[in-house]
Amino acid sequence: MMIEINLIQQKKKEPPIALFTVIILTIITVCSSIFLWLLMQNDIARIDSLEKRIEQTRELIASNKANQPFSSSSLESLHNAIDWTEQERIAIVPLLHHLSSLLPEKGFFQSFSYNGDNKVELNVQFTSSNEAAYYLHELISSQWFTDAKLISMIKNDNQPTLYYTAYYVLTINKEHVKADSENEGGSE
Repeated sequence: MMIEINLIQQKKKEPPIALFTVIILTIITVCSSIFLWLLMQNDIARIDSLEKRIEQTRELIASNKANQPFSSSSLESLHNAIDWTEQERIAIVPLLHHLSSLLPEKGFFQSFSYNGDNKVELNVQFTSSNEAAYYLHELISSQWFTDAKLISMIKNDNQPTLYYTAYYVLTINKEHVKADSENEGGSE
């Protein structure tokens, strides 16, 4: 029988570092791949959502263009209205000057309104009803107006001084107003 005695110590087998490194790198790579795949799926879902919103916005824009009130025909009618307004325009400053020149000494404008179709509405304050009648007579006899009407007159006696407010509606003689304004070199 033979007995072998080995006095050299045997090395303990240590797990190979290379194997652990490969396993760890594989785990890190798999985890990173999963993480990046999840991020990519999230981005794809966001892109799909944005594309849907873009499509909805495009549909909304298309429907707004279809319902847009400013088509070419409406723009043309708007230009025609502007041209008509420029032709029908009257000088308001000479008109106001003429109206104020007809007022009696103690007559005052409270409001003035020109609605564009040759109608002027006036609220005028007087100290007596005779002054309101005098002013109506002056308006009727003026060549600047084709018609003048006293619509109403209100006696305001709850103030410290008694006064009357008269409401007039006047129809402008546009040709005369334009001619008189051009003669005076009046501008608006």
